[in-house]
Amino acid sequence: MQVKNILYTVPVFFLVSLLFLGGFSGSAQSSSLDHLIITEVQVAGESASDEFIEIFNPTNENINLEGWKLYRLTATNTTTKSTLIKFTDKIDSQKYLLLTHSNSSVSSSADIFFNNSGTITNDDTIILENNKGEIVDIVGYGDASIFEGLFPFTNLNKTKDPKNFSRKKVQNDYIDTNENSTDFEKTEANPQNSSYTPPLNNPPTAIISAISSSTINQEILFSAENSTDDNEIISYNWDFGDKNFDFNSTTIHKYTTTGEFIVSLTVKDAQNEIGITSTTLQIYEEIIIPTSTPTSTKVIADIKINEFLPNPNEGDEWIEIYNSTTSTVELTDWFLKDNTGTFILNGDISALGFFVYEFSSSKLNNNGDIIQLFYKDGEKVDETTYSTVGKGNSIAKNISSQNFEETTTLTKGTKNVITPPPTPEPKTTTNQNFGTPPTTQNNDPIQNEEYSHLGNIIINEFLPNPIGADTENEFIELYNADSKTIDLSGWQIGDDSTKKYTIDNIVLKAGEYLTFFRTKSKIALNNTGGDSVKLYNVNNALVDSVEYNEKANDGMSYNRSAEGWFWSEITSPNAKNQEKPTNKPILIIDAPTSTEVGIAVKFDASDSTNIEDLKFEWNFEGNTSTGMFAEHIFVESGFFIIKLTAENSEEEKFEKEFEIEVFETENFASGFPVDWENITITEIFPNPAGNDTDEFIEIYNSANFPIDITGLKIDDEIGGSKGYIIPQNSIILPNSYVVFWKEETKISLNNTGDSARLLYPDDSVLFEISYEKTTEDASFAKINGNWKWTNSPTPNTENSLEEVIKTATSQKKIKTVLSLPIAEIRSKADIGDLVRTQGIVAVLPNVFSTQYFYIVDVSGIQVYMNNKDFPQLAIGDLIEIVGEISKAYGETRIKLSTKENIKILNHIDVLAPKIIEIADINEVLEGSFVQVSGEITEIKGSYMYVDDGSEEVKVYAKKGTNIDKRNFKIADLVTITGIVGKTTGGYQILPRSQNDIIKTGVSEFSAEYENSNQETLSESGVMEKYLTATAGGLTSVIVGLFAHSKRRHFGNLFIKLARIVKK
Repeated sequence: MQVKNILYTVPVFFLVSLLFLGGFSGSAQSSSLDHLIITEVQVAGESASDEFIEIFNPTNENINLEGWKLYRLTATNTTTKSTLIKFTDKIDSQKYLLLTHSNSSVSSSADIFFNNSGTITNDDTIILENNKGEIVDIVGYGDASIFEGLFPFTNLNKTKDPKNFSRKKVQNDYIDTNENSTDFEKTEANPQNSSYTPPLNNPPTAIISAISSSTINQEILFSAENSTDDNEIISYNWDFGDKNFDFNSTTIHKYTTTGEFIVSLTVKDAQNEIGITSTTLQIYEEIIIPTSTPTSTKVIADIKINEFLPNPNEGDEWIEIYNSTTSTVELTDWFLKDNTGTFILNGDISALGFFVYEFSSSKLNNNGDIIQLFYKDGEKVDETTYSTVGKGNSIAKNISSQNFEETTTLTKGTKNVITPPPTPEPKTTTNQNFGTPPTTQNNDPIQNEEYSHLGNIIINEFLPNPIGADTENEFIELYNADSKTIDLSGWQIGDDSTKKYTIDNIVLKAGEYLTFFRTKSKIALNNTGGDSVKLYNVNNALVDSVEYNEKANDGMSYNRSAEGWFWSEITSPNAKNQEKPTNKPILIIDAPTSTEVGIAVKFDASDSTNIEDLKFEWNFEGNTSTGMFAEHIFVESGFFIIKLTAENSEEEKFEKEFEIEVFETENFASGFPVDWENITITEIFPNPAGNDTDEFIEIYNSANFPIDITGLKIDDEIGGSKGYIIPQNSIILPNSYVVFWKEETKISLNNTGDSARLLYPDDSVLFEISYEKTTEDASFAKINGNWKWTNSPTPNTENSLEEVIKTATSQKKIKTVLSLPIAEIRSKADIGDLVRTQGIVAVLPNVFSTQYFYIVDVSGIQVYMNNKDFPQLAIGDLIEIVGEISKAYGETRIKLSTKENIKILNHIDVLAPKIIEIADINEVLEGSFVQVSGEITEIKGSYMYVDDGSEEVKVYAKKGTNIDKRNFKIADLVTITGIVGKTTGGYQILPRSQNDIIKTGVSEFSAEYENSNQETLSESGVMEKYLTATAGGLTSVIVGLFAHSKRRHFGNLFIKLARIVKK
């Protein structure tokens, strides 16, 4: 059970007497509390003796109170217990007891009276104790000397009656976070006794407010704000009837197809009662009003892919598009794409007419591909994917279902006619296909026959990473290698996670195939990091298992053959596998999706497949480079398309395009959208049960408008995973959540403690949250402003209070507060200790982070508060704080609960830094306010390096400092003032503003550096001049300097060498 923290200012010898064996938990809901709680106190009302105390039993058990006591301690006399009640009866589950003074105005409702001398006053501590002497609950208020947490409840007006306060509720449940100052609030008297019965809860009434009809691709407002409940609605669940869902009370949705849709709304109240309603919405084709010049109208939304021929009997391949508007559309700036390249359209497409693009050579893949239609600057208008298609058959859109289907009737340039190809004989292809789109065959199980439940069933093929949506096209295929029909009822398929799919009422004939698509099985195979496909028989015995460890590339399935397993771009669900893999390469570009002007960006094609005989050429919009790897520096901002062309020995060419966004380099950490400040992390899932591929990081947009988060980064602690750049066109809707899974981000959160960070493109911190050791299958979630562990993860939805995990312990605990100067905290206090210290504010909140600031004396320390509710502070304020010692990225900090943990004592006008040499920076100076002077040896992104001759140090400019690096260049002499910060990568200095970096001159080697080219100094005469003069004597120095400066541009090494030679 959870230990409660009771602060005190009285001698330790008395407090030790309170540490009885036992105690009870203080988690955040009555439904999970396992101890009695004090819920309301009235110190005085109509008279000084108008007093009462209310207690409540939130557990599911009746509790015998015989031998229990309720007593008080005063602020000045903490050694004498004054007994108010000696209990002799019981308290029933979910019931109250009202304990009053005999003269109380509510004495007629009392369950028990205080004893004859019992009374409570302004600054008391009320303690509930069980029959073993164990403390069950404690409430300190006013100026009480003993209380639970960091402060007593202080919001009482001692000069005016009535004085009443009550325990807070969240979603109709009492909270107990072990903090008197925040668990209670000032209230009007509302005492309940043992006869009290809560009013019957009525289910909520769901009400949908929305229009009844609209057109495709139009945003429609859906509101549940008119829904009602006798208490509070806590969750909303929209089902729009098109396999899309939302969980906000008000939301916007648009439909991409026509038809009649049933929209349903489910609402839930705090007692888990639900209300459901639905409405019908009709969606029509978009109505386009012709303009006065119809031949030049560009109508984007209604130009669609309509039919295509990927595998002709004779002649050329072609793609047909259709214009459903009443206007002629000019196709200038339109283009088609597949996995082999881009194809520019030219001409007009008439109103309600067709346009056919014919290929001059074979382009479309016969065994599956993706076709996309784009307009102008890369706006994707339509796309479709397909798998293996019969020779001479086309793929056409079925007007009735709006799905693409294979047809033997080609209707090039005319209205589509769907004639399905003939069904093959059962022995050549499977007659069972589960979870696919509507074009499936009859899968009715065979009736009235008995079949064996055991036999030789094997895994034959699976597709982890299909082209297009993984949720629809991913599949696992089984094959019956036995000589008899097998009843697969009760068999299961699974992966490395704990998820399994149970097959129900299916038989598989000898020699036939059975395919399960992800829409049916819900088995999600990893695209990266490897995974396994497992098959279990009806006895739950593992009969087949296939593992892959490499990355699963787009459109590549894993196939069984006589020689072993191989990857192939030819997928064959329900058919015999292709015997050998194709040699057609799949090009993969590894590079960042955003960068800054002037930064060298590396491009890597080494993850491409079948690259043994390929020649690579990179085209950076006119500038070319050859080889598997390339590097390019962008000289202006904007979006750029990088094209990679690979040519094999047969002179076949393959192309891949990659888009990158280049930002202007203006400041160390500014110039980014202000809207991003509305984006925060709200939940992380570091340790799921089973395979950790289900880890996720959830972010939330608190604004009332959509925000483009392209270019933001998600990362764990510094020095951990590589980090993930949010890709182009990533929009997060207002008041909405987005989840990033480990499978996508490659971020691995440590189970023993880590951080989740949201970073600006320059790696400065937008938001971060740290955690210590995890609990399996629990998420760390922000709930009502506080971070808690919960065993009810809620990806993409509002975080749940229903099952907050309790920390097991044995008793309530009164915890000592150590009064220490800052300089002694790191040596005399451990993580988790409560400390009281004083210091001068050197850095304000919202400069380095919204969640912390720094105070200093002869040393310094970071002061952290997760909810960011700081009081108004100023540089130079002398403050006293009480908080808990913790660590983040290796740096010690004091963690506060509320702003009441901070008291402003005085103010000084001048705060002088400690002047040091860089070589002196160590743990003793961690958090200190210092000043160094030296020479800039590198400038990059948000930081630069400064060398004073004794050592060099990283100078990192956080976003809130608004430091403009254009004022500085390599070889400038500067004086840096700031805080010594620590990361897992070492120490750094954090300046607070532009005024903390003062340029004092220029190095005497600046001219040589300016005239040199950093990338070609090894070939220059300047370098040769210095090295020739002292070639023998400097060899060891050069080797040492090169090792020390291996992360620098070569020009920085030149400056160091030149300085030594000059000496």
